[in-house]
Formats: sequence, C-alpha cells, structure tokens
Amino acid sequence: MPMIWKSYFLTVGVAMLVAIFAPQLHNVYLSLTGETPQLNSETSTPFASSTQSTLEPVPSEPDASVEPTSPRPPQWMRSFAIRLAQSRFAGSEYLAALIGDSRLRLERYELSTHTLYFSAEDSTDIIERIHTLAVDDDAVTFARTSSGGLTVSDSRPLELDNLVYRGMGRLFFAVSVSDLRITPDTRLSFITNGFDFDPSVQDVLNISERRNWYGGARMFSYNGQRYVNHAGLVVRRDAALARLAERIVFGATSHDERVQRLLDFVTAIPYDEESLFLTRELMQNAYHTIAMNLGDCGNKVILFASLLEQINADFRLVYTGDGESLNHIFVGVAGDFDDLNGLSILDSDSGVRYFGAETTARGFQIGRTLLETQLLGQGRSILVQSASTNARIRDMVRNSIVAYR
Repeated sequence: MPMIWKSYFLTVGVAMLVAIFAPQLHNVYLSLTGETPQLNSETSTPFASSTQSTLEPVPSEPDASVEPTSPRPPQWMRSFAIRLAQSRFAGSEYLAALIGDSRLRLERYELSTHTLYFSAEDSTDIIERIHTLAVDDDAVTFARTSSGGLTVSDSRPLELDNLVYRGMGRLFFAVSVSDLRITPDTRLSFITNGFDFDPSVQDVLNISERRNWYGGARMFSYNGQRYVNHAGLVVRRDAALARLAERIVFGATSHDERVQRLLDFVTAIPYDEESLFLTRELMQNAYHTIAMNLGDCGNKVILFASLLEQINADFRLVYTGDGESLNHIFVGVAGDFDDLNGLSILDSDSGVRYFGAETTARGFQIGRTLLETQLLGQGRSILVQSASTNARIRDMVRNSIVAYR
C-alpha cells in the first residue's frame, strides 16, 4: 500500500469515529495507527474482540467489581496476554500456535482481574483441547445458562462473572493469566510456506517490545510529507528468525542462491489487499507477517530485510515514487546476480551495486524478472537506506540527505 499519510480529512474522520466508539473500535484503531499500545496493567479497560456483539457486560451497581481469584501474574505473562488480545497483530495466530488448534477465540481480556475470556464451538474433543491452555482442569471456569447448560441455546445466553455471551452453539469460559500453561521458553509453532517457524514466548515479547529492532526515528520527511522509517523495524540477530532462515537456505551452495531462497519464501506470502483501503500504513513486525501469512509491500520488505540480517547479507532499502511522493519500497541486495531487468542501483556512498528484489511479485527472480511498473528511471523518486539505527537516507536523484522527523 502507499506509504504516505494519504488524506488529512480521512484520517481526522477515522480519529473522530475512534474517539466516539473507542471500546468497540479499539482493535481497528490499532490497525490504522500501527502502534503497539502502552497499557498500564492496572487499567480496567478490556480488550474487546471483533465478535463483541455476542458479548455484553451485565449492568451492575457503580461500586460492584469482580475481584481477582488468582495471584497477580508476572509482567511477562501480562505482556503476552496483551499480545494474544491483539487480533489484528497476530494475536489469533499466536493463540492457535500455542495450543495447536485454531477453534478457540479470545473474546475479552479483562485487565483489572487479569482474566482471559474465550469461546469455542462445541465439539467432542474441544474440552480436552481447552484444558491444555491452563495448568490444571480446575483453572478453567465454564459459563452456564440459567438452566445449567454449557452452550447457548434458543434465547438462553451463557453467564460468567459480569458477562453475558450469546454466541449460538459455542462454549464460553475463563482462564486467569496466572494459570496459563506457559513459560518464557514455551515454543509456538507456525508452518508458513512449508517451513516451521518456532519462536518462544520470550522471543515474541522481545520483538513486540522492540528489543531487537534497529529502532531510532520512526518517520522521515520527503517533499513535505512524512513516511515510516522502515529500517527502524528491521530485526537484528534473532534466534527464531535465524532458525527459520537456516531452514529456508539449507542446501543452497552460494550466497546468491541463499538470498533468492529467502526472497522466494517472502514472495509466496499473499499480499494484504485490505491494506489498500487504510488511510495510513499498517506496520507489522517480521513475526506478525510470518504468523498471519499476509503483508503489504512495506511489511514484506521488513521481513525480507530481517531474514537477510540473519545470513549477514549486504542490502539496502529502496524507496521509490513518482518524483513528488513515495509510494513503494523494495530491497536491493549485493551479489553476482544478472542485471537483465534494469532493476539495480549503484549506491554512491558504498560504491556497491544492489540488485532489486521485489517482495510483492510471487516468484520474482533477482536480476531477471521484468515488472510492468517502472520502479527506477527518469522522473522517479529514489531514496536509498541501509538497515541500522537512524541510517542515512540518500536521495539518489538530488544527491542529498533526507532528514528524519
């Protein structure tokens, strides 16, 4: 999707909707801003799922509250629970990878009591699967109808704590965060494009909290418009990404073949068509794109660059546009590739030629595949940036340095 802040009026309009319907649109707001929420663990504001129409709080007196029934969980557990609750940022995929089943859905995370509320379609084996979430069977509390049933039937909803659940044919249950069957070393398992990606809970927390990103300034300015600094989101050495990269390049006999295999993995990830309708660019970290098996040009570039970091490849990020604004990004990689498609650029700072790797074109062959859209050439904007903290961004057309903002 375009990397620009497209329209001031559209953005303001969305912001007004978020302000009015904040509880209902919490996840939508996150998807538009691309920000990770900085939440006080004592706040009583819950995370709500996209199925909120089936879940309602029971009216109560102003001083009524649900007291926590378990000890306050450690910070790392509370942080991981927040990741599970971010459905637009791979929360649903993290949950499915944790228990090996995609049938469970996190409906609500009540921060004041550190309680997770889930639903699941009733089936013969689902109870056993549900119990794998918690340290023991007694740690799972199931909601019941007024007649004692475990699933919604006719007009009888499920009731639990101060919540009413109306999802037909589904179970509704609660687990305290402190009772989750996880440790920092617990591995999640994703199979993406035939390769196993197995980060630990601690790995997820590290990347979610930006501990191993290059970081630095979040935005830079070009022709009076602000753009996301993609290099800041590239992941440095990361154990889980390194294992994935090793699996992808296994058997490759040259540097160029290793790079091409990593690109093949990324181009096989479907393009996120919904991103075309957002008013601002949605930034995913590398884990999100792998877990959801979905991303736009910027997100796929961040993933590809992060994988290149794991094999110590020399590369550059290349922002391009129509001469007035920027609307695309790809990766240039150093190597002995053919130069048959004209998609290479000589970096005036390093004197190294970098060959274009287009992450959104499935099966793209570096140095060989021709694109319908001209990314380089006369009248185009061309900015080149290495992956490091606040790396210099050079405007190749004007031979000048672009400022961070």
